[in-house]
Amino acid sequence: MIGTGPDSFIFSNELDSGLLTDLYEGDWKYAETVFGDFLRYLPDYFSEIDLAFNNNQIEQLRKAVHKCKTLMGFVGLSAVQASFQALEKKCEQVKATIELETDYRSLKIQTESGKNIIVLELERLKAFNANKK
Repeated sequence: MIGTGPDSFIFSNELDSGLLTDLYEGDWKYAETVFGDFLRYLPDYFSEIDLAFNNNQIEQLRKAVHKCKTLMGFVGLSAVQASFQALEKKCEQVKATIELETDYRSLKIQTESGKNIIVLELERLKAFNANKK
């Protein structure tokens, strides 16, 4: 259920609003914390993906992709999360990371785009929470 009252935050249409509204249950301060944590940890998580990909370590790549996939769900980037899931599954079917290059490059672009959405959404959450005080 997407709230519409004065205490409800309306998430961007680019995010899975229903999921986020259910996930945070009106605790927008907690949502702000999680969105901030997402931005703080995303570079490290994706660094693990880059390292595994560049070193042709399929199993490490699969594990790193799995971790990052979970991170995407907490901020409502469901489409990006689905791309991570697809890459994770492909890791189980290939012998070399070069076979995943197109998916890997696409995922980097999607992740950067998603990160930019979260940067803006975090600012909106901060403003919303500041106005509730």
